[in-house]
Amino acid sequence: MIKNVLIVGFMLALTGCGSSGDDDNDTANTTTKGSVSGFVRDYNTGEPLEGVSISLSSHLNSEMASVASTKSAADGSYQLEGIGISERFLLSADMAQYGEAWNVFGNADNRADVSLSPLVLKAHLNETFNSTVENTLNTEGYDVVTLSANSLVDGAGNPYNGQVSTRITLIDPSSDASIMPGDFVAMDQTSGETSQIQSFGAIDVEFSDTSGNPLQLGQGQTAAISIPLAGSINPFSAPQTMPLYYFDESEGYWVEDGEATLVSTAAGYVYQGQVSHFTTWNADMVYETVNITGCVQDEAENRVTGARVIASGRDYLGQSLVYSDASGNFTLPVRRESSILVSSISNAQSDTAILDSETTDLAMTSCLVLSQSAATITLTWGENPNDLDTHFFGPKEDDTGEFEVYFANKTVELAGTVFDLDVDDTSSYGPEVLTVPDLPLEGTYRYVVYNYSGDSSIQASPARVELNLAGEISVFSPDNASGDNSDDYWHVFDLEVDVNGNTEVLPVQQFSDIDSSPGMGALSVGASFITLQPPKRLPKERKYYSVD
Repeated sequence: MIKNVLIVGFMLALTGCGSSGDDDNDTANTTTKGSVSGFVRDYNTGEPLEGVSISLSSHLNSEMASVASTKSAADGSYQLEGIGISERFLLSADMAQYGEAWNVFGNADNRADVSLSPLVLKAHLNETFNSTVENTLNTEGYDVVTLSANSLVDGAGNPYNGQVSTRITLIDPSSDASIMPGDFVAMDQTSGETSQIQSFGAIDVEFSDTSGNPLQLGQGQTAAISIPLAGSINPFSAPQTMPLYYFDESEGYWVEDGEATLVSTAAGYVYQGQVSHFTTWNADMVYETVNITGCVQDEAENRVTGARVIASGRDYLGQSLVYSDASGNFTLPVRRESSILVSSISNAQSDTAILDSETTDLAMTSCLVLSQSAATITLTWGENPNDLDTHFFGPKEDDTGEFEVYFANKTVELAGTVFDLDVDDTSSYGPEVLTVPDLPLEGTYRYVVYNYSGDSSIQASPARVELNLAGEISVFSPDNASGDNSDDYWHVFDLEVDVNGNTEVLPVQQFSDIDSSPGMGALSVGASFITLQPPKRLPKERKYYSVD
């Protein structure tokens, strides 16, 4: 059983509920019920970010109103107290050199305190230009924004002529839809009705003067934007025209405004359109929904209230979010006739299931079961290689070697604990999700990523591993690994458990091949363990791929 968790290297230590970085917590009434706390980290590296501006607003009396603000501390932690109770909060995390993150969440009387750790994307373009001439801004090979000369104004609407600081972030939700601002909900500003949307790619554009004051397009001015098509979308089946949506930062919803056309460029396919202001712009479309109904319970079959339930499209780029009710039940809107990954999370407990929606509502045949997970490990990557695999090893009770959890041996029982590879993805991007309920035996548990498809490389993909260990989130990137990055194995980290059940996380970050990894050996065909005498490469377990 995990008793204490020690994080070494760049890992992050959780201290209580975290602390606000400054004394500028502007919460109006600290005696009010409710709080939100967590850590702000770089999405790709997991490094804590200090000085991030955290702002919270709440949906009260049909309008979003400011609730509190603070800055993250040196360890990336923040805490906002007395936030009240609301079905819809909007939390932003903003700092220089990064795209602004926007998270939607809710709380209730019986779950007033929320843990939320924003992960922010590094901006792709940070540079300055002269506003008095026409400018075309380029990043990652794409011409993403074209501005006319003298088209910008300051906050008072006065023309601005001078140097402009640029912050542009490309958002590709192919491997992780959660990086998109908000919760994939659009609102019709006339009727107030909401709809679920799916993304084909997005871009965040922000301009400021030399003092950091925001700049916008002047009245009557427009600019051309190009949104790179999301990597998982086939350009030959993508719609030729697509509605444009912008993220309304005052309400936390997406709003339709204009349209874009799919265009082939030297860098790749983009959706091109004209916009009248700058924010996050998304090439989106509304989809027809059906409902998935289900329930959440713990291992003792007690229903769980207030569990966060998320549906993520496996064949579309969208998510939907609800919380289980007082009876542990939930109703989740999803795209009809689609493959869905349904996850439930409550504190450090989680469960994941794959479902196929139909043309009518679907009732799950069993509850999602939240176990007291020691850890969940999530692997995501890019388009190439198309298939990366999770391999998790640990000590056996009889000391005969190591057990192995992987695609051909997804479930392993050890000392009464069941390790389960919830999802094995074979068609690029992931995710692959491993649930580790406990680490029952003393010894070393190892997490390794294998390039099953053998094309491209793990580092070039780029791969990303997120470890949630007893509620603490850490991120690993192959960019920080040693060795030959063309090798097919990436030994990411070890979990070292001592005789008292204390757990230490040891980042390994090492590339290796099958013949030169003394600690890893060769994957044995049909076996649940790994041999310590590395022979030549053995035949792989066969996977069966569907043909589109």
